[in-house]
Amino acid sequence: MGILLSLFFYKIVSGPLERVLIVIFLLTGSLLPDIDEPKSFIGRYFKFLNSFFRHRGFFHSLLFVSLITIIITSINRFYGLAIFIGLLSHIILDALTKEGIKLPFRKKKLKGHIKVGSWKEKVLQSSIIILILIKIFFIF
Repeated sequence: MGILLSLFFYKIVSGPLERVLIVIFLLTGSLLPDIDEPKSFIGRYFKFLNSFFRHRGFFHSLLFVSLITIIITSINRFYGLAIFIGLLSHIILDALTKEGIKLPFRKKKLKGHIKVGSWKEKVLQSSIIILILIKIFFIF
């Protein structure tokens, strides 16, 4: 989803460096919430965090999203927006799974009906890939 969203932001900013940085910040945001999961792409480089944080805990929280967004926005508002959208897209997609996410001040998790690794997840992934290809076709 991070790749698809970055393709939409690609045309918003001008200049090749700014475009690359927008994509980097959006993709980083879409990967960052799984930094505490040792099996994830980003988490394998930060395995020590698994000892301190449970998965889909702090790094999937609105507090974390707010902190990172404020920090990056203080550098550049477009980069802050990009990382915010990347973070939020990851959390929304996780909310669609049966494992769900914990919302602040609520005991009940927000969860959907998609089991990780199931055919429903594969259909969702395939749909996103098709949209990416369509978007790439119309960009170039």
